[in-house]
Amino acid sequence: MINSEKRTRKKPLVIINPGSGIVPINYIVSFGLDFLKENFTIVKSLSKDDPEKIINQNYEEYDIFIAAGGDGTVHSVASQLVNTDKIFGVLPLGSGNGFAKEFGFNINLNALISDIKKAEVMPIDVIELNGHLCLNVAGIGLDSIVAHSRH
Repeated sequence: MINSEKRTRKKPLVIINPGSGIVPINYIVSFGLDFLKENFTIVKSLSKDDPEKIINQNYEEYDIFIAAGGDGTVHSVASQLVNTDKIFGVLPLGSGNGFAKEFGFNINLNALISDIKKAEVMPIDVIELNGHLCLNVAGIGLDSIVAHSRH
């Protein structure tokens, strides 16, 4: 999914899902919006299909795509970048942020910029099950059965 060599990067494109998280993401982002605009190009994703369109429209212009949202946003953005030489990052703003926690991404914008400047990347494995991409979690519904069962 990710090329592991160092190279000069262009300004990253951040794809923000304004519906992510327990606290509305617009509230969270408003505190760091100037900082974000100075260091990133920002585009809002208003549907689960938007990341595909956004990436297709901006594919040649950007080397780094950052998913700003929760695991759904991460999945939508990452699935467009599998088997490309583009770099994928995460600004975790969701309610669970399982992928971000697993791979060490955090909400600290300075840390994200520092990581981008280092231009170090880590290849990750992805799997496909029944035509669906799985990044860090795959289920077959048993968790739902257990969660909804009566003891």
